[in-house]
Amino acid sequence: LLQGQKEKKASRELQKKKADKLSTFGMYYFELSLEKMKVRTNKTLALALVLLLLSCGSAQEWEQIFYSNAHYDWMRSTTCTNMNEILADVGFSDKENSPYDGYENTIIDYSKNCYVIFPSETERDEYILKSATDAEMQAANVTTLGYGTHFLTHETPCGACSDLENLATYLSVTDLTNPVRSCGFKLIERNQIECLEDVGFRDHCTWIWKHNTANTKRTSGNGGCFGVCLLYVNADNIEESGTDNYCDPDRCENSINGGPACSDDQWQNGPYRLNPCLQCDECRSGPLFQKVAGRTRRDSGIPSAIPRPPEDVVRLTHVYGKWKSPTPNPTPAPVSTPSPVTNPTPDPTPVITSSPTKVPTSIPTSSPTIAPTEPVGPIRSWLAWIVGGFSCAAVIGFGAYRRRKSMSNPNKVEQEFDTWLEGKEAKAGSQGNKRDTLSHYNVPQKIITPEEKLENKITNYLNRVDKKKVHLAGPLAREALSRPDGLLKLNEKFLDKYGATLPLDLDL
Repeated sequence: LLQGQKEKKASRELQKKKADKLSTFGMYYFELSLEKMKVRTNKTLALALVLLLLSCGSAQEWEQIFYSNAHYDWMRSTTCTNMNEILADVGFSDKENSPYDGYENTIIDYSKNCYVIFPSETERDEYILKSATDAEMQAANVTTLGYGTHFLTHETPCGACSDLENLATYLSVTDLTNPVRSCGFKLIERNQIECLEDVGFRDHCTWIWKHNTANTKRTSGNGGCFGVCLLYVNADNIEESGTDNYCDPDRCENSINGGPACSDDQWQNGPYRLNPCLQCDECRSGPLFQKVAGRTRRDSGIPSAIPRPPEDVVRLTHVYGKWKSPTPNPTPAPVSTPSPVTNPTPDPTPVITSSPTKVPTSIPTSSPTIAPTEPVGPIRSWLAWIVGGFSCAAVIGFGAYRRRKSMSNPNKVEQEFDTWLEGKEAKAGSQGNKRDTLSHYNVPQKIITPEEKLENKITNYLNRVDKKKVHLAGPLAREALSRPDGLLKLNEKFLDKYGATLPLDLDL
């Protein structure tokens, strides 16, 4: 019996040593992982960040500038004093008379752009619109206060929608395609006009939108798109492939300046190919609308519900010297120095540029904010984040795989462990070999007393035979250990009451 107890005790001590060593090795592995992680973290995070930025950068093609309601209210309160002259230039003096008359070649002077001109640098209630070249406006823009009076409002000549009141609608209503389409379904002309006015259009701009939708509603034989748009009424704006191409120059009978009415990307397979209904509208109603309306979203630097190639949308801000210009600007304008007649400033504020990305300098009391919009093209923002997330996971997973592979060599691991342990002992100034104890590493070990050990055994026993008596485990353990024959008496009690003895370990 004594020999058996000695062997049992030796076995427990051996198991304890192994457990202590395993715990020590766990600490070693944890510290080693931290050290190697410090070395690899910068590279891993840098690579993951680069991949994420690349994926996000490929998706976000521009930023839209959002303006305050006060800025929209100011735009709607201004008055264009020469709108009749602009309407006469585009042949739309009689707003109720539709300019659409079958197929034709529309002439648009793309050498001129539309400018807002204020009477002075401090007056911003009234203005005139003028179609002119960049060079003419640069020469005419004279500033003494640094604000300027001439501001680019959109590319291409002015038209019925070029005024600031209608610009407020273009800026504040992010999707014009679907609301205008809904207005076109109304049968009575008065209801159509009221619907378009509810969208936000005013005066002659309302009527050219009405005539545009009316022309599109005509049958194909009368120059409209009624049949095809009925088929595609619920289709997505973009269909990346197909053969029904109304914008194909061989099929589209309208033209602009003798050239195609549509751009190639609008009908050729790709991320910007319009569905057949929009192609038909672009071909049969678009050219004359561009001339008469003047303003379009893409020529005004405003992203639309219909994706466009980034190079087709100008970069433009619309603050017109009223308040301070937004920061940051999407694309800074090149500095140009107009030739003033009187009171020149040494460094006048440039407001006109002839570059493809035009940013007029302007001034609002509450600065507009730049906020991301849904990117244009086949790659959406959600896809960018998925690609970036997978990139990060791949980099981190590869690092974990390399670490696991390095730990698969037992000899190498043991050598590294010994080296680490020796370093710990040397650092702590320890005496002798302390590998098999946790106290050297300041890890507290809980000492279980005989009373606690017996209480645990009684608790487990009562959980099996009589759960209502579990709360008596502590008092029973203390009573049994307080008497020499306490353990035997306790077992007899359990045997009488439950028909089973408590498996006791005498070496408590």
